[in-house]
Amino acid sequence: MRRKKTSYNRGMIRNLVFDVGGVLCDEVGAHALVNLDRAEQDKLADLFYYKSPGFRDCLLGQQSVAEYQEKLRSEYPDYVEEINFLFDAKNMWQTNPIKPEVLEYLHSLKARYSIYFLSNMVDTTWHYLESALGEFDGGVYSFQERVKKPDARLFQILLDRYTLRPNETLFFDDRERNIDAARKLGINAEIFTELDDIDEAIRKYD
Repeated sequence: MRRKKTSYNRGMIRNLVFDVGGVLCDEVGAHALVNLDRAEQDKLADLFYYKSPGFRDCLLGQQSVAEYQEKLRSEYPDYVEEINFLFDAKNMWQTNPIKPEVLEYLHSLKARYSIYFLSNMVDTTWHYLESALGEFDGGVYSFQERVKKPDARLFQILLDRYTLRPNETLFFDDRERNIDAARKLGINAEIFTELDDIDEAIRKYD
């Protein structure tokens, strides 16, 4: 009986798509407040970031971070100093630092792949990262499109805008729900936890 040959789809991947927070950048946020203990840092993270309806409005472009910051100062007068630190653009290198090793590796991939970003992002983060992100082939961001992951519409915007075929695209994110959303659209997708995950996934699909 003849053994059936295993088929490999070599060279299928043409486009690499990356989340930003947790992949290209560390999401330090309130944990950059080194003058506070961990419990207090966690408390402020819950108050000011992803569990906050106001911050979700910023991610959806329904208000600016500056407007949100002003509201926070009014609602939490005991934390004005912390709020100013967390949301002032000049401190983003501490609250949202770029991972230099990831950025360097993405640059090394530009010769072989088109590289895009797809991220839930607020306006100040975009301005902080605009130069670095602009070195690549493009991206879509929640505050600009007024829709955020894991909503399939954000992924579809990326595919349509840059004429990307899902089966030729490999997406990296640090959250499982976003990986699942990408896969439902036929996009290849893998969890990112460390730099080696990128290389391993490329070998897997390409």
